[in-house]
Amino acid sequence: MTRHEEREHVIVLLNESVKAAARQAKACEILGLSERTLRQY
Repeated sequence: MTRHEEREHVIVLLNESVKAAARQAKACEILGLSERTLRQY
């Protein structure tokens, strides 16, 4: 996977977690991603 594809995959996983009732902040923390970075995508 390319770096861009990896980022897209992580964002998809994060969005699925949030849809399944996870808190966005906690999902970001677990994935090592800031919420600010997520807003950029």
